[in-house]
Amino acid sequence: MSGYTGSQRPRQAILGQLPRINRADGSPIRVLLVDDEPALTNLVKMALHYEGWDVDIAHNGRDAIAKFDKVGPDVLVLDIMLPDVDGLRILERVRESDTYTPTCSSRPRFGDGPGHRLTAGADDYMTKPFSLEELVARLRGLLRRATQLTPPVAETLNVGDLRVDAASREVTATARRYRFPRPSSNCCAS
Repeated sequence: MSGYTGSQRPRQAILGQLPRINRADGSPIRVLLVDDEPALTNLVKMALHYEGWDVDIAHNGRDAIAKFDKVGPDVLVLDIMLPDVDGLRILERVRESDTYTPTCSSRPRFGDGPGHRLTAGADDYMTKPFSLEELVARLRGLLRRATQLTPPVAETLNVGDLRVDAASREVTATARRYRFPRPSSNCCAS
């Protein structure tokens, strides 16, 4: 006899059982995990390895910045309460140079609200303790949405004396500048 009645069944773990997601070139997703608790980082790293992802760990803010610049992760998991640097300062530093890397912040249940973390640049947040399955699901969602936010390939194009600046929507030819406004959202209204 199994010991479970009717609808009571053990919850099935989803870690490693969902379809794999990879980078566009087929290589594994790169995660930078920043937390000062080695037991937690080892557990999270193991769960993310089940997903087939490569995980780099930083246990303090100084290492986090160095590893972020070196690794160029696809997603950042950042504890806000670190021993040497406030995690929000790290987040601000990351957003100065990279607005496209999705970021999930974590913090114990006490303290400031999630709105503060989200306005500081985090894309999602979780409170500790958290479920590994929920973390993986949230990271998968962040990565799925991030594919729509990839940086532009080139913001300027130069051909002879013609220069096209996609960011400012300006075209310069023989020292004359022409500005093109953004298309109106109601351009097809009758």
